[in-house]
Amino acid sequence: MFRRCFLFLCGVLLIVGCTTTDTIGPITHRKFDKSFEAIQINWAGTFGGSKTDIYIQRSEKDGYLQICGFYIKSDGMEEDLTAEWLKYAKITIDGDEIVSTKFLLPQERLLNADSACVKTTTKYQASLAAGKISLSGRNVRLSY
Repeated sequence: MFRRCFLFLCGVLLIVGCTTTDTIGPITHRKFDKSFEAIQINWAGTFGGSKTDIYIQRSEKDGYLQICGFYIKSDGMEEDLTAEWLKYAKITIDGDEIVSTKFLLPQERLLNADSACVKTTTKYQASLAAGKISLSGRNVRLSY
């Protein structure tokens, strides 16, 4: 009985230990400047015609790719939709998933916006700075 419990516990620890996080180290902050790229999400369905503006900046930090970003806050249910979608979306460069968008901060306006920055697990390469950056995510449904 002890052996079965021990093997079960080892299996659980192995599974739990294999989960990875999207970032290395703490989240830092950076003020918005002209080096940020704008990405616009155009919503469909019930929220058709609505949009969310997201700003991303990429740089090198300690040999790894660092991503900074934020989004311009919407009102009401549109804000709920954006926040829910960003929980599961990913930032991609040339189609390769780089990091989750969970760290992005909502900001009221562009002027003096504060972005959150994460050092990713991706080694920095010059091609990452020039690649096409985009967001990918799944459909979300809001329930109230």
